[in-house]
Amino acid sequence: MASETLTPNIGLQVPAYNQANWEVPIIFDLNLLDQMLGGVIPMPALAGFIITNLGAQVAAVAVSETPTGVIPGNVYTCSQAPHFIFGFYRNGIFQRPGLDYSLLGAVITMIGSSTSSGDTVFVVYI
Repeated sequence: MASETLTPNIGLQVPAYNQANWEVPIIFDLNLLDQMLGGVIPMPALAGFIITNLGAQVAAVAVSETPTGVIPGNVYTCSQAPHFIFGFYRNGIFQRPGLDYSLLGAVITMIGSSTSSGDTVFVVYI
C-alpha cells in the first residue's frame, strides 16, 4: 500500500488509510480542493473566481540577475526597475529590505555595509 497519494493539479499529499501518523478522519474533498486551487474549476463562494497557476505566471516574468556595480562597493543597478524584489542576496545570504538595502528605481544601495573583494550579489525580482 502506498504511503501517500498526490492530487493531480497542485500535488496535495493524501496519506494512505491507517498510517501510523494519520489517525484522524478527514472531512474534506481533497480532489475538489485540488481542482479549485489548481484553477480547474471556480471557487463556489467567490462567484466564478478562478485561481490561476501563479507560479508559472511569476516565473515567466521574474528576473534573476547579478546587478551591475563595482565590488567592493555598495551601489548596484538592476537591468530594469523592479516592481517587487523577491530577494537581494550577498554571498547567498538574504538581505533585508529597508535594513540591509534600499531600492530607488533600478538602484540598490546597501545600508551600513558594503561588499568586499570576492563577494557576490544577486537579485530576483519582477
